[in-house]
Amino acid sequence: MLGRIFASALFAGVLAGALVTLAQSASLIPMLLEAERFEMGLAPGDIHQTTVERTASTLMANVVTAVGFALMLVGGFALRGGNMNWRLGIVWGLAGYAAFTVLPGIGLPPLLPGSERPDLFESQDWWLATAGLSIVGMWLIAFSRAHLLKLLGAVVIVIPHVIGAPRPDGEGDDVPVDLAWEFIVGTYAVSALFWIVLGALAGYFFARRLDGEAADGQIEPVTILVVR
Repeated sequence: MLGRIFASALFAGVLAGALVTLAQSASLIPMLLEAERFEMGLAPGDIHQTTVERTASTLMANVVTAVGFALMLVGGFALRGGNMNWRLGIVWGLAGYAAFTVLPGIGLPPLLPGSERPDLFESQDWWLATAGLSIVGMWLIAFSRAHLLKLLGAVVIVIPHVIGAPRPDGEGDDVPVDLAWEFIVGTYAVSALFWIVLGALAGYFFARRLDGEAADGQIEPVTILVVR
């Protein structure tokens, strides 16, 4: 079981990380560079070199992050049990998109360099709490049979937004408003693509390895009962 989880997450994470890097290179990285020119006054001659370095580092970070998220997804597949395929994987991926992008973004939208922003550590704490509570809340809503637990799940999701995200400290805000909004929309779009692809790939690879192990007789009877 552990081997199937790690292998499925690795394959899905590498492919999804590479794909999202291409999408970011075509849309988000140019906006980041433009914002940095506003903030730091970068010369046009520095753009190409900066783009190459940014893309390489972004690829490495995206692959590592994607593998980590894929581990969470396939771990959820194994914990939940039942059949899995790429279509169900997309549903799980959309749940991840909601938990890690949409809901935290309500309080902390994506920001370009030079934008007015809150304290970094407070933002990280609030983001982690929001993502974690969103996962717990959606799990309760989706898989609990008791209505009271489903209600509790909704309450858990709302808690960090009632508390409120950290507010900007009043520094920065050198980025044009239209560029800032374009970056927000682009980030949400690329993130949606990432989670849909990651969920589909994770569900596909997990199901294939499960079918292969079942055919080879490598799954113990108790595991088969859980999966079915």
